[in-house]
Amino acid sequence: MEYFTRNNTARRILEHPEVKKYLGIFLPPQLLSGLTEEYLDYELSKLEQVLQMPWGGPFIPEILLDAANRVMELTEEKRFRFWPLWHDAPEPFVPESTEDGGINDKKNVCLMRVKTNGNPAGREGKPHPAAVICPGGGYELLSVQNEGIDLAEYMEQQGYAAYVLLYRVSPHRYPEPQKDLALAIKFLRSHAEEFGIDPQKILLMGSSAAGHLCVSESAYHEEIDRSLMEDLGREQPKLQERYRGIPARADAVCGIYPVIDFLQYAHEPSFQAISGGKEELRDKLSMQKHVPGDFPPTFLWACRDDQLVPYQNTELMTEALKEKGIRTRAYLYPQGGHGCGLAKGTSAEGWTKELLLFLAEN
Repeated sequence: MEYFTRNNTARRILEHPEVKKYLGIFLPPQLLSGLTEEYLDYELSKLEQVLQMPWGGPFIPEILLDAANRVMELTEEKRFRFWPLWHDAPEPFVPESTEDGGINDKKNVCLMRVKTNGNPAGREGKPHPAAVICPGGGYELLSVQNEGIDLAEYMEQQGYAAYVLLYRVSPHRYPEPQKDLALAIKFLRSHAEEFGIDPQKILLMGSSAAGHLCVSESAYHEEIDRSLMEDLGREQPKLQERYRGIPARADAVCGIYPVIDFLQYAHEPSFQAISGGKEELRDKLSMQKHVPGDFPPTFLWACRDDQLVPYQNTELMTEALKEKGIRTRAYLYPQGGHGCGLAKGTSAEGWTKELLLFLAEN
């Protein structure tokens, strides 16, 4: 298989026909916005030294390399498998790459499975618990690599069947992304025997704004399910019948530096993206105020040095869950910032082991 390296030019990578076709699945184009024509013939190792990105940091070659090599794995090794959620499609199905780095149409909403060696680990023939992993991105794009694929590969190694959800983002507003997530839960339960998963052990994992996605779908799962089934009745009656009676409530939730509050500690870009600026949704989507008694057991964590989403979001949700008697565990780590995913090399690196311990107690 052809792999790209730091010795390749940006042009060599970006003009590869398969990369041109599929790069948008794995890499939001916004992360390459500073890579203009004048820099395309530089080798990536040189770009690291000369190119400053619009947000002030240096160009990081690994961002492009990792995504481009994922494309090669997709096309040559067939390491990724996709299932569309809003329609049936012959395999192999691959979502269309988009210009804005997000999913902008129901036809491309899908679950992605990453094949790993010994995938998934352990369990001795028993059904595996499943994880639906939702990448963050402020409801504007999807950070598929570090908040999707990396987490999926880790969970697979721990014995989970892990699926990355590619869900709709802005200009789609609440509750459209939540319907995508509800549909993913129902899809997995309907295919539990085929996929070898336990339909009563479905974990939602969401980073940043996707933490809000997982929490809001869990809080409003009945309301979301009704709206979803109405949509299917109009658009896909066969799917409506297939999913009738299958619950859209997950069995556990993991919020990774989650967006929760849109009042005192708001991440305003996420609110604007999911609400379209409708102030009447600000209270409804401040999830610490709307925790039902049947909310799933929940694990939360964030870093105190997070400069993007205030760590108080995690504190507010933790307090609200405990007030309702929901089994909850939360950690605030001193250092790690935002968007750190598995958080290797930071004070938060142990969060994954704590999550597994929490889930084992359930």
